[in-house]
Amino acid sequence: MKKLGLLLVAVFMLCLTLTACQGKDSLEGYWVMTGMEAMGQKVELEKAYPDGKVGFLSFESGSKFIAFFGTGSEVVKGTWEKTEKGVKLTEEKSKQPIEATKDGDKLVLDMQGMAKFEFTKSNEKPKAYDEVVK
Repeated sequence: MKKLGLLLVAVFMLCLTLTACQGKDSLEGYWVMTGMEAMGQKVELEKAYPDGKVGFLSFESGSKFIAFFGTGSEVVKGTWEKTEKGVKLTEEKSKQPIEATKDGDKLVLDMQGMAKFEFTKSNEKPKAYDEVVK
């Protein structure tokens, strides 16, 4: 009986470990803009978004994504899939895919020299989320 108890505890601990490891690499959730370059020039987010409503990526269930790049931009929706390098985003209107590259704990979306966005995963819903996602 004592061995059965130890076995159950070991199985429970294994399940906890596997669950924790799975969440660490998961892309699903909110990714908030933490860096930006426009035409090769670094943009100070505090000055560009004084209200704190910076851009974000939201990877949602069912492989759906929502992207918002800040004041004045429209919400972009589509599908996402994890890749070796990061994540492939396919916008629902144009069907044009673009890849965001995983760089450590960041996702980097490079728009071929026009703009470069850096996102960091967040446990909190972005300030602009409810306002722009209707």
